[in-house]
Amino acid sequence: MSERRVIWKFHLEEPVNALDVGANAKVVHVGTMFPTDGFDDTATVWVEHDLPVEAGDPLVLLVVGTGHPVPSGCGHVGSVCLPSSGLVWHIYHAAEAAS
Repeated sequence: MSERRVIWKFHLEEPVNALDVGANAKVVHVGTMFPTDGFDDTATVWVEHDLPVEAGDPLVLLVVGTGHPVPSGCGHVGSVCLPSSGLVWHIYHAAEAAS
């Protein structure tokens, strides 16, 4: 049983991101951050999850560029436009069935 729920942000990298946030985690927002702390504008997710984090399967998010194949068996979480490059990244959850 969790003591509390929190929201943490994660900068994503292409193509695969395994986030250790526990089994009850959910993505609440997909967006971008302007250059800060050594990051260029980058695809970022905010994830709500329990604290303390209990060991378990990581939340696996995939970053897919426009025009690139979407891996089968993935559910779309959100898309983000990066102002500095003009690229659009599409974020998928690897364990969800595609809708």
